[in-house]
Amino acid sequence: MVRNSSNWPSPHVSLVYTPWQLTLVAPALTVLTIWTALGNSLVMVAVFKYPKLRSMSNALIANLALSDLLLAVTVMPFTTTLHLTGMWLFGNTFCDIWLSVDVLWCTASVWNLVVIASDRFTATNFPVWYRHRRKDLWTGIYIVSVWTLAILISLPGMVNVDSNKGPSFKLDKKTDTYMCELFSEKNYVIYSAIGSFILPFFIMMVLYAKIFAVLSQRGKKLRQKQVAKRSALLMNETGPQETAIDDGTSDETVTGAQQLLPLQGQSNGNNSKERQKKKRRFLDVKPGYFSKGGKGEHEANDQERADRRERRATKRMAPIIIFFAICWIPFTLFYLIRGSTTNSEMDSDNHMHLQIFLYWLGYANSALNPVLYAVLNNDFRNAFISILRCTNM
Repeated sequence: MVRNSSNWPSPHVSLVYTPWQLTLVAPALTVLTIWTALGNSLVMVAVFKYPKLRSMSNALIANLALSDLLLAVTVMPFTTTLHLTGMWLFGNTFCDIWLSVDVLWCTASVWNLVVIASDRFTATNFPVWYRHRRKDLWTGIYIVSVWTLAILISLPGMVNVDSNKGPSFKLDKKTDTYMCELFSEKNYVIYSAIGSFILPFFIMMVLYAKIFAVLSQRGKKLRQKQVAKRSALLMNETGPQETAIDDGTSDETVTGAQQLLPLQGQSNGNNSKERQKKKRRFLDVKPGYFSKGGKGEHEANDQERADRRERRATKRMAPIIIFFAICWIPFTLFYLIRGSTTNSEMDSDNHMHLQIFLYWLGYANSALNPVLYAVLNNDFRNAFISILRCTNM
């Protein structure tokens, strides 16, 4: 990042923005940082405070909020200072730590979205196993996997082995200030871009495509069953209420309430007993099986409610994935392009401002997640309101 500082007097507080630009950018970055911290704190408090939100899916959402909260507290304030002033004020060692921790939290956030998608996938495709699984065990497996992957991807950034492009902590001779720049070693850029963004995004797309395909197919079958159920219900309600039975000796009518009662007026002979057994078998149809309140309706309604819950849960996550793509794909492309070029090719004010914008576009994803929960999930919205009002949910 290079600033044309010759246009400004030396006492100027920023090497990046003019005073009037600074009055617009500084509040925006500060508010975004504070909101990211507060919003994700609300998510975590809601999950831990209210039993209604203590599910496996919400535990994964809380882990996502934790990674976003850590990003807001330990990374974004230093990024704000760097991008507003145009210089790194915190020394060489902390430069590498800051960059690596940035990758760590962002990678954890992204992989949390992957395990949430995996949770939705198993709930949709293996509902019986999902209901009877060991929730604590699988929650632990998911969370440990997220942080293990995040550490493996971010840790190599701590070791600077690039002899061609030099360390991230650099002296800008034009401004006589130090900068902390993005990792530029080509192999690590490719490794971290694939591990932090490209691979998890591909996995999420595959999982959600399969989920929506299964739900669509299941919805089609459910609609067909509903048509058949309505047809049976219509026949049951509009058909004859009494069934005439000719037993060869007398005329009888048997109503629905009499279907399971012994037939009367029969002789005690063998032929009469045999006819009575046949009649009972013929009449041994459970009335109202498909009628309102019947067993068949209850079973169908239970399955319908379960499918409806899964569809709602999946649809709630879809906007989160869409906003993730909008926020992170541009930065990932810039990161890859920057890693494949020399510093001089990216050494301009336009590229510098583009980098700042894409940086914060990625960070905005961590600020958006709590908003999406509040908009798409009534339980989270009610919990947020209760926390802010200091009332019970």
